[in-house]
Amino acid sequence: MSAMNDIPGNNAPGNDTPGNGTPGRKITGKHVLVAMLAFFGLIIAVNATFVYLSLSTWTGLVSSNAYVEGLAYNATLEDAARQRQLGWKPSLQISSEAAGVGRKTNITVIFSDRHATPINGLTIDAELRHPILDTGDLALAFQAMPDGAYRAQIDLPRAGSWKLRLIARRSDGATFRLDKDLSIE
Repeated sequence: MSAMNDIPGNNAPGNDTPGNGTPGRKITGKHVLVAMLAFFGLIIAVNATFVYLSLSTWTGLVSSNAYVEGLAYNATLEDAARQRQLGWKPSLQISSEAAGVGRKTNITVIFSDRHATPINGLTIDAELRHPILDTGDLALAFQAMPDGAYRAQIDLPRAGSWKLRLIARRSDGATFRLDKDLSIE
């Protein structure tokens, strides 16, 4: 039996040489402990990074008072029915060009009625919201143009997706609300 232990590459019990004949290192409890601590430490570090990133970016909050808005949902439906009865048709045109860090953007809305007659004399309140970042809403100041057109110019901090919320009011109290997702390149 001792002759077998003298054969190179023999890993029989009591033989401390690996298959190539050189002395090998034994795995001890310290090695296993360090490997396990490194493995679980890496997992904990990655999880902590993901938690930090998820909490420091978009909150996921769509409305700060969703309960109250839910209670007023019938009023929202009535407003939508009144808006359909108006028959107003908005047409949206966007032009944008790079300006330093941001984008110089022109937004034009043309309002017409169901007979394609331009609607002049509207007062427009509007804002742009970023759908993910809570960096604040950007107010738009629309100026009346001929033939039912209204134009606003704004310097956006970045290109990408934006949400337009526009409310147009006529002097007789008629109101039209437009919510539109925009992609500004």
